[in-house]
Amino acid sequence: MLYYLLEKAPCAQDGTLYHITGHTQFWIDSMYMAPPFLAVAGYPQIAVRQVEGYRRRLWNADHQLFSHIWDEDARAFIRKDFWGVGNGWPQQA
Repeated sequence: MLYYLLEKAPCAQDGTLYHITGHTQFWIDSMYMAPPFLAVAGYPQIAVRQVEGYRRRLWNADHQLFSHIWDEDARAFIRKDFWGVGNGWPQQA
């Protein structure tokens, strides 16, 4: 898994990992998966860069919550609803 994340996984130009193969989408779900694994595996700087990449794309500063899915190619949210794994299961705004 570590080799895949570091060398093979699809990612944006800045290195932020896409959530699924075949789509240029960032999901807030990734925030609790890849970065903690990378940090524990001995790559804390890469883990922090992943968090920063997800935050740049998914953070809603007005509501102080994360939206669910951003599509990099479309430069738009596929699902702008706030999503629990990034926010502790909030109500929809």
